[in-house]
Amino acid sequence: MLGHPLILKNTGVELSMGSLQHEINEIIGDIDDNIWTEPDPLSLWPIKHMAVNKAHTIRFFSLRRWPTENRKDSIAFVLSKKKVKDMKFVNGVAKEFADFISAMFRNVDGFLVTNAPAGNSVKNDFHLATLMAQSTARLLGLKYLKVFRDYPKKTKQVRNTENKKNTSLKDGISPEKYKGIILIDDASTTRITIETCVGLLTDFFVIPIVWVHNDKVRGYGAE
Repeated sequence: MLGHPLILKNTGVELSMGSLQHEINEIIGDIDDNIWTEPDPLSLWPIKHMAVNKAHTIRFFSLRRWPTENRKDSIAFVLSKKKVKDMKFVNGVAKEFADFISAMFRNVDGFLVTNAPAGNSVKNDFHLATLMAQSTARLLGLKYLKVFRDYPKKTKQVRNTENKKNTSLKDGISPEKYKGIILIDDASTTRITIETCVGLLTDFFVIPIVWVHNDKVRGYGAE
């Protein structure tokens, strides 16, 4: 099992990005390709690309990236999944999370699974990352708990990026209760959400992981 993914250290020696990516490449062959995805004649599904990524202050894992062609259509396709409660899609993504975590970390007994906080852009009765985290927790046999308060309501005076930095931990979340936290998000473009959330979990062993990551981003923008 790897050391602390927040600082990504192993037995006190910091692992390089290359070393971590090598470990990821070593386990890819042990993870079966899922066949849950529906036919994709327009190549809209994000491409499987397990990787370690660097934000300004943290590193995190991702399972897929946007295709070079049809990039905008692929992003729109994933965004459409935030509007319809498609449990086949949710459970398929959760299996990818669970397979990666089991192969990469071997033993996560005693860990807690949580998700990035819900925003205000999509008005429905569910939150995609929450459903993914709950399904991943069931597959791993772990407890799910909502750790973060949802984003405060946006105003015209508060930009989206500023709003994301205003999230906070819920009361009663103690590192003494859990060996660590698996933090799940469905998609990352600017890295602001994952970086802000991990930054609030400094007392915890954290495994931050997103399903699809915008690996072409340079700096911060709208997520």
